[in-house]
Amino acid sequence: MNFKSTLIACCVAYITQAIIINLPPLFFIVFRQEYGLSFDQISTLILINFCTQIVVDLVVGKNAVKWGIRRLCVICHIISVVGLLLYSAITMVPNNAVFFILLIATILCAIGGGMLEVLISPIVESLPSDCKSSAMALLHSFYCWGQVLTVLLTTVFFFLTKGTTYWYIAPVLWALVPFVNTFVFMRVPLLPLSGETAGTKMRHLIFNPTMLLFILAMLCSGASELAIAQWASLFAEKGLNIGKMVGDIAGPCAFAILMGTSRTLFATVWSHINLHKALLVSSVLCVASYLVMVFSNSPIAALIACSASGFSVGLMWPGTISCAVERFPVGGPAMFALLACAGDIGCALGPAVVGWVGDSVEATSTSFLTLFVNAPSIDALALRSGIAVAAIFPLLLIIFVLIMKHKKSAR
Repeated sequence: MNFKSTLIACCVAYITQAIIINLPPLFFIVFRQEYGLSFDQISTLILINFCTQIVVDLVVGKNAVKWGIRRLCVICHIISVVGLLLYSAITMVPNNAVFFILLIATILCAIGGGMLEVLISPIVESLPSDCKSSAMALLHSFYCWGQVLTVLLTTVFFFLTKGTTYWYIAPVLWALVPFVNTFVFMRVPLLPLSGETAGTKMRHLIFNPTMLLFILAMLCSGASELAIAQWASLFAEKGLNIGKMVGDIAGPCAFAILMGTSRTLFATVWSHINLHKALLVSSVLCVASYLVMVFSNSPIAALIACSASGFSVGLMWPGTISCAVERFPVGGPAMFALLACAGDIGCALGPAVVGWVGDSVEATSTSFLTLFVNAPSIDALALRSGIAVAAIFPLLLIIFVLIMKHKKSAR
């Protein structure tokens, strides 16, 4: 049986996840200027998104086999379509109902994204493959390419329509991707998931010391990635005094492109490389990139380091998952749910640490970095201070990878 169509459907599912995560932030300026949303309301939407995904990770992971993998894949695509369409629906409701509709849209997109995160990786892991880690890296690279496409094509749409006047058309157009993939998942062949017949229980995994190590590694992976991804645009604009358009392309877009490149290279050219060594090198490169961003007085060097950090974090998430699959081959959906939950917590924690430290520095106008760098503004000093503290996440990942490598050698 040929499972090429299944792999393609899974890759498109990850593009869908990239759309529903990265498209709404492109409209935040519209929500604020045209519909009067406050920063606090926008922050609430972001927080609800992460909290919903974490809950969905746990609930769906625990019940995925019982509820049916194919059924859930179809349902999560439908939910994603409805969530995207609801963003456009705010143009048809009174202003006092806009935030409520956006809240529902955010929750639905978070449910769809959370379900995709739990379901798609174990489906790909179950497919016949000469190298499971390569297949996993290839799958996760499509999230990066989806992120790049979402930002660039939406920017082109705004350019062609001469501004954000017709912004509400963009979510409708992007909703076509999960809409079409809904019907694809109704037909593609699926195999039983690893752990499906064994019925691995989530509580058994949680109390396993080795699994706890993988959970912490996933948390650090998510935090290392999002600490830069969420702040790359502002870092380029405020931290390096680069114009917004150039900053967006050289910051978040370059970050996503290099993150996708590292995953694609590992899935193809570097598939024979030892996974633990690759994770260790990636973590060291990530720490080095953080330090250059923080301490370099050269905007070009700092911008290159920002992009390089995208390359360094590319393997962390799929690589940690592959190591966990190798150690727990019958972990099943419960294991993927725990890892996804830990990764999502890291995705919330990483950028939050940068923001918390940055706010503290901005409030006091003091930072230990003043001894080492000549920041052009208080904003630049605040961002660099936040990134410096967030470097603890890739540093911890180095420690976790060394422990994992030692445990594997001792077996």
